[in-house]
Amino acid sequence: MFFSYLTLFIAAMMVHLFFLIGKNYLSEACCDSFTQLSHYYPFLQHTYGQGNFFWSWEEGLGGDVFSEYLYYYSTNPFFWLTMPFDLSSLQSTIEMRLFLSIGKVFLAMILLFHFLRYLKRSYTAAVTGACIYGGSYYFLIFSLRFDFMVDGMVWLPLVIWGYERLVQENKKSLFVLSIFLIISSNFYLSYISSIFLVLYACMKYFQLHQSFRWKSLIKHYLQLAGYYLIGLGLAAFAFLPAVDRYLHVDRFYAHVNIPLLFDAPFYKNLVKNLFLMTGKEDFVVIFPILVLILVLYGFQMRSAAGKYHFRFCLFIAFLVMIPFVYSLFNGFSFMEYRWLYLFVFSVAVASAFLLDDLLKRGHRLAMPIQLLIIIIFTYITYTKMKKWKHFSGDQHVLEALLFSWVAIIVYLLLFYLKDRISKKWVASGIVLILVVNIGLTNDVAMHFFAGDPELLDKKLDQRLAWYGQAKDQQMFQSLQNDDRQFYRITLMNRINEINEGLLYHFKGFGLYNSLLSGDIHRFFKNEYNILQVNIPSQVNKLDNRLFLMSGLANKYYVIHKDKSFRPYDYSLFRTAGDYTIWKNNHPLSIGFLYPSVTDYRTFHQLNASERDQLFLSAAVVDHPEKFSLPKFQPKVLQVERIPYHQIKLEKSNASLKGNRLKIEENGKLWIENPFYQRAGELIVTFKMSKWKYKRYRMELGDKVFNHFKGKYNYPKEEISIHLGETKDWKRIPLKLSPGLYQVRDLTLTFQTYQTYHELVQQRQQDELKQVKMGKNGYLTAKITAKTKGLLFLSIPYSDGWKIKVDGKEQKALKVNTAFLGVPIERGTHQIELAYRTPYLYMGITISVITLICWRGILLYRRRNRVKSK
Repeated sequence: MFFSYLTLFIAAMMVHLFFLIGKNYLSEACCDSFTQLSHYYPFLQHTYGQGNFFWSWEEGLGGDVFSEYLYYYSTNPFFWLTMPFDLSSLQSTIEMRLFLSIGKVFLAMILLFHFLRYLKRSYTAAVTGACIYGGSYYFLIFSLRFDFMVDGMVWLPLVIWGYERLVQENKKSLFVLSIFLIISSNFYLSYISSIFLVLYACMKYFQLHQSFRWKSLIKHYLQLAGYYLIGLGLAAFAFLPAVDRYLHVDRFYAHVNIPLLFDAPFYKNLVKNLFLMTGKEDFVVIFPILVLILVLYGFQMRSAAGKYHFRFCLFIAFLVMIPFVYSLFNGFSFMEYRWLYLFVFSVAVASAFLLDDLLKRGHRLAMPIQLLIIIIFTYITYTKMKKWKHFSGDQHVLEALLFSWVAIIVYLLLFYLKDRISKKWVASGIVLILVVNIGLTNDVAMHFFAGDPELLDKKLDQRLAWYGQAKDQQMFQSLQNDDRQFYRITLMNRINEINEGLLYHFKGFGLYNSLLSGDIHRFFKNEYNILQVNIPSQVNKLDNRLFLMSGLANKYYVIHKDKSFRPYDYSLFRTAGDYTIWKNNHPLSIGFLYPSVTDYRTFHQLNASERDQLFLSAAVVDHPEKFSLPKFQPKVLQVERIPYHQIKLEKSNASLKGNRLKIEENGKLWIENPFYQRAGELIVTFKMSKWKYKRYRMELGDKVFNHFKGKYNYPKEEISIHLGETKDWKRIPLKLSPGLYQVRDLTLTFQTYQTYHELVQQRQQDELKQVKMGKNGYLTAKITAKTKGLLFLSIPYSDGWKIKVDGKEQKALKVNTAFLGVPIERGTHQIELAYRTPYLYMGITISVITLICWRGILLYRRRNRVKSK
């Protein structure tokens, strides 16, 4: 056992050879690995460490830090293992992820090893299967890019092991525990693994029963379902909030078209992509060369039990070739490759059975199969060398090919001589070559994906040299210690990072999270059409739109010295290192009173500037007739509008005929600004789309909008861009990517700063005072209302909020698409807010009842067994 564990540990280290030899970070310098995950560790550690398990004001505009992170870490056992360590910086977080990844793959291998031993596989076969499982490139690439995604791979052997014990020995505890573990730690990965469990149970039924009977099949699955439901009940405390949060995201907008089959190159390249580096980022399985030999041997194997696992492996391999399956495992959404760890598991288990069968005395690889192995790998080598001719200088690729050929020859010799030499030598040779093969495969594949390791680290080091520094975290802490009121901060840094507020621990406007509130998402991207990245689950700042920023309690700008922007109506507060801090001259509180209301139908008829102005004028609600408040009249909004046909355009290397705009290389337009040198805000709104090409880039003034059209593109054809003070732009330059566009509308809207000041002064007359914040979203405040109205709170709406006015609970209303509101009468009132994650208490109750019942059943059965003895 010791040598088996030692071998698996060495294999786990070999998987990470690229990072261990080069002393590289296990993180990309961009993308979700950096933007999301590396920010979540310090944020959640800081938040949970302060006792805030339900709500944090530092999460975007404020958010649920339990349910919104159930997809990531809030109930993840591996995350909680990191809590004792100091992960307050990006540097420490990224360095920790390498050790965590090694630990995860080692655990995955150990669990599969014991599962295979339970299936009566030899030590050699069990170690081999475990190495194939953890050594697949799937683990390393997902550990690099989405580290929580590999958790499904870690726990899957435990689930299937528990199921085997259930059907073979009627032992339930391990199965129930494993189901509890996968569901509570990640509902998405548990969905994937649960589908696989159903398929595996079908294979197991036919293995256990000589003949098919509907009654026995139903009984077989009822047993599975019953104990699965117990595990689900135990995990209800995490499952119910996760489902509720998932149903409230803004990701159900796209119609998904799934082809019947992949295109021809997918099938043509399938075999070679399974055993050598692939140019496809998503399809990243890549097995060691031993798998090719064992799979081909499978067609002549003799073991009855092994045949079932081999056929099941072939069935899963068949599913790999069907596009719909990729959508099925992703919740009937877009095709995703995240489920392929199930394929890796099937191959690893089947390989263990195949190896044991092949190593039996008298069993040999048939000569035609040996020839087929040589032919297949010759073809793979030939096609790969043709593809890699541009990479002929890459020594790693050549070494991998050479070693693969050596491995094939040595394996064939070992299998030929297995009955003539010591079994220990045969086993040692197989495992040694396998472990080296794993190391080389993952190292070369990572070179192929990430490139030069020194360059990879250089990009990260350049970012970490200035971003997330302790002195800058201290700057924000010092600012908030000096001013303990409730307010938000806008950071304009050298490079825009969406989740910067999580790292610097301030209340801001940015968040990138797959379970981001759908209401907040729609507020930014649809209802107020704020300039954003055209990708779902991301919101980032307010495009400096003054009316919205004041309405949402922005009090400070923190601006890096590299940025020339200077905010209107803000005064220089202090300088701190590379940053200047600007303070709002007329800040609004987190809450203020609306004297009137309007409906969403009226709201949707307004342009962008009118909606901004309305935000400081009246509440937008469902069924305004239910409020005994005046209905707001839109005609009082003071916004000037220039329609498309009145806008004067100058063109260079561009032509406009009707609605068809053609942009040549270096094409450019200039929009004449009729509001030049007037004091106010200008917003330019486009309704346009590009023909033929998938994406385009728009540069308007000093603002940039990138339109993506990938599978996760957020559908937007109306774009509003705020250009700030109009005195800066006599002619507004517009640059677009070359191509043909359909422009359906172009509008200029303008509102004066005088209007802004008047509205702010009105709202300041009835705003919250004496705001005090407690843990988990608890907040108290006082308001003196000069008239009856609707109290608006710039706090994201959730069913988890409880609002009390003067000690009496009031119904929390959704106002302005995404925020809290409550009607109040004239006079002085005490406001109290408390938050609890929706469905958490219900889930805890179900979990406790399930635990008591399950424990009671176990004790009852144990007592009966004792009596019977």
